[in-house]
Amino acid sequence: MKVLFRCDASINLGSGHVRRCLVLADALKRRGAVTTFVSRNLPGNLFAEILSKGHMLVPLPENVKSDIGNLNKKNNSTRATLLEEEDANQMLSVLSMECQDWVVVDHYELGCTWENRIRNITNHIFVKGAR
Repeated sequence: MKVLFRCDASINLGSGHVRRCLVLADALKRRGAVTTFVSRNLPGNLFAEILSKGHMLVPLPENVKSDIGNLNKKNNSTRATLLEEEDANQMLSVLSMECQDWVVVDHYELGCTWENRIRNITNHIFVKGAR
């Protein structure tokens, strides 16, 4: 079974999203699952811990282009949709559309727009943390 985790940790966000996913990933890995984390390269990320536990890691760039200059120009729902679409596009491009049995997302900024965009790589999405 292949399970992808989409979560971030940083000095500002904290580490709870990644730590929750690590507990699940560790249990799945013990049962033979291939586990991959896709996370932004933010200050305070937990990349070393993810890798030390034997999980694969695919880093995303720190900045999301849609966020630059849009904070005051777009309403919050438009801005959120742009961020979700860009995040999904970045993730799909680094994964080369590789199919996953499950995608686990623990992220307050990723919602239905993001989930609909990644549906073509998985049949199962597990969501923790909703906006």
